[in-house]
Amino acid sequence: MNKTKQEFADIINEYSKIEVTIDNIDQLDLIEDCGFDSIQMIELICSVEDVFGIELDEDYMLADKIRNLHDFFEYIERKIK
Repeated sequence: MNKTKQEFADIINEYSKIEVTIDNIDQLDLIEDCGFDSIQMIELICSVEDVFGIELDEDYMLADKIRNLHDFFEYIERKIK
């Protein structure tokens, strides 16, 4: 799990205005804490799909569903399994 979580943090760090680590990732919000805008959200979704070899459900790709990093990571873990 830590390897997957680190990969997720690395993806977020490509676009984030703050450093995201496996230690702080569960408390962060993509918009308020990391400073993501709508374009960065789309880029993040594409990167997550590419890196993890998954396809996010269309109804899950709304900003309010992915902005909480803890919930987003748990969703990714479910899709990987």
